[in-house]
Amino acid sequence: MNDIFATLARDKFQFLETLHGCQIIDVEKSNYGCIVWYKNSSVAIRVSYEIYDDGIFVTIYRLRDDGQIPEHPIFFDPSAAFLTFDLNDLIRVRGGERLSKGSESMYDRAALAKTVEEYANALKSHASDVIDGDFSILPQIKEIVARRAKELENER
Repeated sequence: MNDIFATLARDKFQFLETLHGCQIIDVEKSNYGCIVWYKNSSVAIRVSYEIYDDGIFVTIYRLRDDGQIPEHPIFFDPSAAFLTFDLNDLIRVRGGERLSKGSESMYDRAALAKTVEEYANALKSHASDVIDGDFSILPQIKEIVARRAKELENER
């Protein structure tokens, strides 16, 4: 399924190259799934098919000042620079419907294609400004992530 996902991602997310100046910088395939990385001068976008996390994910990384992709934090640190976020958090800020990660479509080609297309359309609809370097929405996304981290902490 990794090859199928990589082909679907390249097809459905091609607008990143044609409209936003992104290039595919890596395609990683493993027993855990497949990751297609896009990058332009402002952001890196990680489009992933994750078998053990049971779904599709799109993560957006604001590049560091030196143009490098920041490491994805394991835990949320409210005092750290907020450079990495999930597409669903951006959609939530913008009032859209959270996307299903497509757990039911992990091994069905037609369903996987539909899920990948939904993520590509959502990225195109909700994140064009961010992809082009407008990060003014990041404080609102950080607020959502901080609230969720606090709720998880309180559950422990």
